[in-house]
Amino acid sequence: MRSVDIMGHLPLLWDPPSELLLLRSCMGVAKFLFGLRTCQPPFVDDVVSCFNKGLREAIENIVVCGGPFLVIYSGES
Repeated sequence: MRSVDIMGHLPLLWDPPSELLLLRSCMGVAKFLFGLRTCQPPFVDDVVSCFNKGLREAIENIVVCGGPFLVIYSGES
């Protein structure tokens, strides 16, 4: 998926605020959901899981520089 490939190049900037700004404005969830309208229904699940994985990796890299310290709180006890 092209957008996930582009997200993988964000660390080349070496500027976390700029990376986050680009991630938010250019590769945001709203634009992704708008693009899903053009996707055939049988492929939506695979596309969404691929995008979620890429987005999580990009955010993880911005927040903790790819380290193992990012823990997402799920709200479950």
